[in-house]
This record gives sequence, structure tokens and C-alpha cells, in this order.
Amino acid sequence: YSGSVCLDFPTCMGQWFPTLYGPIGLQVMHRFGAYTVSFIILVLFLWTLKLIAQNKLDRVFKVLSSRAILFVLSQVAIGIMNLKMQIPPWLTVIH
Repeated sequence: YSGSVCLDFPTCMGQWFPTLYGPIGLQVMHRFGAYTVSFIILVLFLWTLKLIAQNKLDRVFKVLSSRAILFVLSQVAIGIMNLKMQIPPWLTVIH
């Protein structure tokens, strides 16, 4: 439940780079990790689409990359909803 220390988004307690200690640090590192994974999946998705357009990859990769980006975007949306709804347990489990 370290998410309950930073209920605002995209900042944490009104700061873009708050402390990295204790529960606040845990939440900030979780968010930075999510930003990193989201960026990597987005780049891989776009790269896959480019290679498929050039007929250098099989279409199965398009399906896999589409599912990966859908999964990441749904986790981001669920995480934001978690904050906006003030951390309901049922949504926390899904996230």
C-alpha cells in the first residue's frame, strides 16, 4: 500500500522527483519502472510495425506486440484508476 502515500498523478505529493526513501521511494521507483517498461514496449511495438511493413517479420509478431502494448496500457490505466479511486482493494489486486 505504498501507493497511498502518493495519491496524485503524474507527480507524487506535488513533486516530480520526491525522496527515494521509505514508502514514497518505493512508490516513485514503481512509477519510474512502469514508465521505463511502457517506453520500451512502445518502442518495440513501433519497431515491429515498421519491420512488418517492410515484410521482414511474420505477422505473428504484430499480434504478440499488440498484446504486449495492450497489457502495458491497461496496467497504466488501472494504476491511475487505483490512485483516483483511493486504492480500493479489488482494483489493487487487479493491478
